[in-house]
Amino acid sequence: MYEASKIDGANSFQTLIYITLPNIRKIIELNMLLTVSGALEVFDIPYVITGAAPGSDTFVTKVNDVAFKFNNFGLGSAMAIVLLIIVFVVITVQRKFILRGEE
Repeated sequence: MYEASKIDGANSFQTLIYITLPNIRKIIELNMLLTVSGALEVFDIPYVITGAAPGSDTFVTKVNDVAFKFNNFGLGSAMAIVLLIIVFVVITVQRKFILRGEE
């Protein structure tokens, strides 16, 4: 495909836009999906580095604190369900933007 595009007179930018990116679209989609969901659910690195210091709270560390430090398992599980809904909504919106021309 790259040789055919060079013969047809495509420059390197056109080759990138019309050949390379469409061929790696699924890989980009998967990478973005895993990155966004991982960023929303980060727990291990801030917890290990800071030991749950007050300035390094994420939503998941708050869920852990509510459930296990304060023994409020119902509120902790409700917070986890809210996080699940937030991640689902963000991933759905992300997929709508990535797949806007495909079925």
